[in-house]
Amino acid sequence: MELACLVADEIKDKPIVLLHSGGLKCMEAMLLADSKDNFWLKTSLSYSYYHGLRVAEHLKYIYKKVGADRILFASDSPYFDLQTQVTQIDSMMTEIGFGSEEKHKVFYKNTAGICQ
Repeated sequence: MELACLVADEIKDKPIVLLHSGGLKCMEAMLLADSKDNFWLKTSLSYSYYHGLRVAEHLKYIYKKVGADRILFASDSPYFDLQTQVTQIDSMMTEIGFGSEEKHKVFYKNTAGICQ
């Protein structure tokens, strides 16, 4: 997280993607994403890895607070089954109130947008 903070302070005109949404330090990742418009959170590993634990509940709060516009779906396939991750993330997004448009952003549109 310290490195992410340093990078975020130096790079302001390019998207910065934090892998695993910060993992155990996800609340710190949220604070950074909340303060930097070019900071993105990626779902890979963390939600599936911590599914059923308090960290997964924190990730729900974080994704709702940050919003669908700055979340990227990614899997850690083959370490985690891709379809299981898609199902878990889709279900989580439904729980936090994301509709089909927000889900489309997270699963597809956001990644395409920052890759241009």
